[in-house]
Amino acid sequence: MVEFDEESYKYLIQLLNEKYYRTEDVSELKLINHIYKQLKFKSESWLSAIPSK
Repeated sequence: MVEFDEESYKYLIQLLNEKYYRTEDVSELKLINHIYKQLKFKSESWLSAIPSK
């Protein structure tokens, strides 16, 4: 298991979020969702971890 500091964690979530909305490949979307779950998020609940701009 990898430990992230808060800033890195938020950045990783942001990168995954951007990739999630840019791809139309179903297998890639499934993989991204799997990664979110590994990061302790369930489906799109990870959106709440992204700070508002």
